[in-house]
Amino acid sequence: MTRFLPLALLVAACTGGDVAAPAAPSTLAVTLLGGGAHLTWIDNSSDEDEFVIMRQLQGSDPAMRELARVPFDTVTYHDEPITSGATYIYMVVATNAAGDTASNQATFVAP
Repeated sequence: MTRFLPLALLVAACTGGDVAAPAAPSTLAVTLLGGGAHLTWIDNSSDEDEFVIMRQLQGSDPAMRELARVPFDTVTYHDEPITSGATYIYMVVATNAAGDTASNQATFVAP
């Protein structure tokens, strides 16, 4: 019988240590900048591979959808263009081989 190990255990075995999901980003905030929504957050981890920017357009999207991926250590993202009067909900997810952790959600109403 063949037994397969989860990827996180294989990575830990290869690196000689435990691999854990990165610490969640925090303090996600969205402000108007130019013609778009400007996201900022605090990177609380030193071992994320990248951040996944998630967005939900209230009234149109039934759930959060991936908007973009940005490299590790990034702490800003600019979403443009946006629709005037629309309500957007954003979240940032830190990822690595061991898993994902999500920030708080931030709501933005486009002027």
